[in-house]
Amino acid sequence: MSSEVGRVFRLVRWTLRPDREDDAPPTTYALRCLAIEDDDTGCGARSLPSTDPTEPQTWAFNHLREHPEHTGYAEVIERPGDVAGGAGVNCPARGVEGYWCQCSPWRRTAQPADGRAN
Repeated sequence: MSSEVGRVFRLVRWTLRPDREDDAPPTTYALRCLAIEDDDTGCGARSLPSTDPTEPQTWAFNHLREHPEHTGYAEVIERPGDVAGGAGVNCPARGVEGYWCQCSPWRRTAQPADGRAN
């Protein structure tokens, strides 16, 4: 008896959501300086990440004291998340936003009496 290995595809709706598990990393906040130096390079200075959103603000004011011309900053928030797959959907469209093909290996062999594939 020969067996063939292939793949079965089904479309699954995926959801990106905040990771609220007890072991999830904390949300962190940082600020980075957006100033452009005279040689057209970015300043590159950045606060340390903190779970307290006010700590990077203190860094920004200290950086501004040292470099009064550096008045632009970007907030960098790192919020952990995870992706969860839901039930399969009958959607023939491929590449539809929010859908992803999930495949699982299968082996074509004799089927058991209950009709399920091995």
